[in-house]
Amino acid sequence: MFLGSKVIRIVAAVLLGTALFGQQPHEPDVHFHSLIPLGAEAYELKSEKWKGMMTLMASAESPEFEGMVRRAGKKRDPLESADGTTMHRFPRRVSFRVTATFRSHFTDTSPFTISASGAQNDYLLKLQFRVVVFHGLRQTVIEPESVEMIGMPDEVPYDERIFRMAVDLSDVPVGDRVVLEVRDPEGGRICKFHLDLM
Repeated sequence: MFLGSKVIRIVAAVLLGTALFGQQPHEPDVHFHSLIPLGAEAYELKSEKWKGMMTLMASAESPEFEGMVRRAGKKRDPLESADGTTMHRFPRRVSFRVTATFRSHFTDTSPFTISASGAQNDYLLKLQFRVVVFHGLRQTVIEPESVEMIGMPDEVPYDERIFRMAVDLSDVPVGDRVVLEVRDPEGGRICKFHLDLM
């Protein structure tokens, strides 16, 4: 009789534990705002006449990002707009913002070293940008519709430049990988920033 009660208590404890485990909080929903930070990278630039630590910081912005939700645990159509409708494609117009600066220094003890040419100011002014979309094994390059420099005028030598570029992503499914590439004045890729909604 005693053994039977003990077995019953053990079975009940196991069942209770299984039920509680099943009720553990799952991964939370992800809520978006209109501005999505994409990260920052630091590089040590060296030329024949100068050297410096350059930091690149990027973000993506669209009014349609505000209030967007990625539903955790929902395998099919998990991305919803602010009004609750399912999102199948990226917003038509996304603005990317890139700050290239020699003024901010991260505590990165081993930044990548990049060879540079020309003057420091010219190097910043001639940075190039493009967006690459990956759909499975296929990749598509999207050139920005416009690139503008905001802040200090380009005729004034300065150690920081801020760029804003408009990109049309209306044909891009939300499950695709969108990558913003920053390239040096000669067209060589310096780094890439990922905009992933899924």
